[in-house]
Amino acid sequence: MGDSKTTLHSSSSESLKHESAKRIFRLLQFLVANECTRSDVFDYLASYYKIDETLPIEGTRSRRAERMFERDIEFLRDQDFEITSIRKHGHPTRYSLAKGSGPRTPFLFTQSDVDNLALLHNLFANPTRYAELEPTQLLPQQPPRNPFAQEMNLTRYRRVSTGWI
Repeated sequence: MGDSKTTLHSSSSESLKHESAKRIFRLLQFLVANECTRSDVFDYLASYYKIDETLPIEGTRSRRAERMFERDIEFLRDQDFEITSIRKHGHPTRYSLAKGSGPRTPFLFTQSDVDNLALLHNLFANPTRYAELEPTQLLPQQPPRNPFAQEMNLTRYRRVSTGWI
């Protein structure tokens, strides 16, 4: 009996998380496309904020919906979305999302990783691929020099000097 209670609690918790994620995602989509007021958000996303559309406008905005909206905006700001709120005297606050704001993807390689990858590339790169061949020259040319040879030697020197080989 305890297992079914735990399962019921777990599924309702998952449902609430899914509902919140969906609401925040829809709010984000709406802010990307529009500069809007709270009223605009509540009109467009009434079902997500559980606003009863049959009530008069004054009654539709519950304190609960206002708090949900504030939490959603704060969550988006915590995720590095730049949401501006413009308040003009006598007019409702307008919200908009700055273009290009949002979470940044971290660069997954350290400088050492990049150096190692460059070294591996230089070890296995075909030097003729990077050489400019001159077909009009009469005498045979010396084999082309790998354009990364100097970088390779420098990287090798760094590895030897730091004890990493």
